[in-house]
Amino acid sequence: MGVVFWIVAVGVVVFGYFSCRKLKDLEEEIRGELRECVSSEPETEIVKDGSDGGGAEAAGPESDREPPPIVVPEDPVQTTIEERILEVLREHPGILQTDLYPLFPNEPRRRFQGLLREMDAAGALSRIREGGTFRLHPGK
Repeated sequence: MGVVFWIVAVGVVVFGYFSCRKLKDLEEEIRGELRECVSSEPETEIVKDGSDGGGAEAAGPESDREPPPIVVPEDPVQTTIEERILEVLREHPGILQTDLYPLFPNEPRRRFQGLLREMDAAGALSRIREGGTFRLHPGK
């Protein structure tokens, strides 16, 4: 019985060793392919040039135009949620925070709590501790 155990144990160790070697070889092969893909990318880049009206493409580094700056608008969803919260508070001043959660079912509770905390700090609303929740009133 002891001999069978040792044969199985040695077999498991040998299998593990060859499996690790195979995985390392596979990883090196993938990394080599990635290096080849990165090094074989063309050095010139294609830039759309709208100056001739035809949308002609100019290739190469001779195009010294910088890309236009990226303008990221403020998050409209965040603003909309804040406005909706304030609207509910104007309609129902003194509502409990726990009663407010069902009115915004698509908002994660932790994110919603953080938003209410930020709005309280900014003065958009006031939170008064009441037991395990807060009573909410519109800000000044």
